[in-house]
Amino acid sequence: MKKVLSILLSILLVSTLVFTVTSCKKDKDTSEALDRTAVPVTISIEEETDDDGKTYTLTEISLSALAKDYIDNGKLKNLKELFSEHSSTDAKHFTVDDTQEKVIFNIPSKVTHIAANSIVNLSFITDLVVGPNVVEIEKGALVGLSGLESITLPFIGGKVGAVNDGKLFSYIFGTIGGDGLTSVTQNYNGGTESSATNYVPTSLKTVTVTGKVDYTKEDVRYYVNDDNEHVVLGAEEAAPEGKTAYTVTSKSYKDSAVQPYAFYGVTTIETVIFTGEITEIPEYTFYGCAGIKELSFKDTITTIGKYAYANCTSLRVLTLGAVAIEEGAFSGCTSIGRNTATSIGKLDVSLVTSFGKDAFAGCTSVTKENLTLKADFESLTEDEQKALKDAFGEDFFEDEE
Repeated sequence: MKKVLSILLSILLVSTLVFTVTSCKKDKDTSEALDRTAVPVTISIEEETDDDGKTYTLTEISLSALAKDYIDNGKLKNLKELFSEHSSTDAKHFTVDDTQEKVIFNIPSKVTHIAANSIVNLSFITDLVVGPNVVEIEKGALVGLSGLESITLPFIGGKVGAVNDGKLFSYIFGTIGGDGLTSVTQNYNGGTESSATNYVPTSLKTVTVTGKVDYTKEDVRYYVNDDNEHVVLGAEEAAPEGKTAYTVTSKSYKDSAVQPYAFYGVTTIETVIFTGEITEIPEYTFYGCAGIKELSFKDTITTIGKYAYANCTSLRVLTLGAVAIEEGAFSGCTSIGRNTATSIGKLDVSLVTSFGKDAFAGCTSVTKENLTLKADFESLTEDEQKALKDAFGEDFFEDEE
C-alpha cells in the first residue's frame, strides 16, 4: 500500500512540475507571440480651427497588445525596453523607471484641451504631467487612474475661471468609482446644496500647481429689492426708481489657477506645491484636507484666506512668515503643536502681520508654553492682545489658578 501511495505521490509531483513549466512557457510564448513591431501606445489628438485659432484635443490613449501584456503582468522592465524601441512614436511621452516602479506620462505639449474619458483606466501611470498649453480639462477626463501618486497641473478644476463644481480638484476625475478610488464630496460655494461628488485616486498624494494664483479687485454695483435681496447691476445700469445703487469692492479669482474651495474635503492629498506666482491662499481652499501634515509658505504669500486650512486635523508642523491670517484660517487644526516621539510641538506666529477672528480656534494642542509671539503677551499693545484673544480664544492667555 505504501508503495502505491509513493508512486501516486511521485506522479502528482511530476504532473505539477510539468504543469508549472508548461504554464511558464505558455506565458513566455504568449508575450513572444505578440507583435513587437506594433506601436505600443497611440495618443489620439483632434485638430480644429476656429476664430480663436487652432485647438488640439486629446481624445484617447490606446495600448498595443504587447504593452498591455507587460503592464498586466507587472513587467515594467520589459515595458521600458519596448517604449525605448519605439522612442520616435507616442511612447516618447512616457518615462518608465522599473527600479522605482514609476511610469511618468507627460501630456504632449501641443495639446490644448483634454476631452472627457480620454485618459481612462491607465492604472500603470504613477505620475501625470499636464503642461502649460492646456487651457481646459473636461469633467471625467481622467477616469480610473488608480495607481496615480502625483499630478502636475496648470490650474485646478476644468479651466481658469471655471464656476461651481468646475473649479474643484475632483472635477477632472469624474463620477465613476472603482477599486483604488476614493469618493469625495466637495463644496464649491457656501451652502449645503452647493456640492459635487467625484472619485479621486486613493494613492494620489502630491499635487503641483504651475499656474499663477492671485486675485483682482472688482467693483460690484447692486441694489436691494423689495424682498431684501441684493441684485447686481450692470456697469452702466441704473437702479430702479426709488432704489439706491451701492458699490462694494470684492476679490475676483477668475484669472487664478486656484479658486476658493478648490481642494475642499479632499482627505487623501498630503502635499500641494505651488511653483508659479502666488500671493494668497483663497478662502476655504483646503478646508477639511485631513491628509495634510506639514505646511511652509512661500515668501510671496501675504494672505491666508478665511477658513483656508480649517479642520486639517493632521496638520502638525506649521511654518509662518510675514502673512495675514484671516478668520478661522486654521480653526480646528487639532494637531498643530502636538508632540511626537521624536520632536517637541510648537507654533511660531512672531512674524504674522495680522490675525482674524478664530484664526486658531479649536487648535487644542497649542498652549501658551509652545506658542511663540513677537514679544511677551503682557508687553503687547491692547489692540495686539485683543487680536490674539480673538484668534486663539478669550481664555487662552489667562493664567491658570
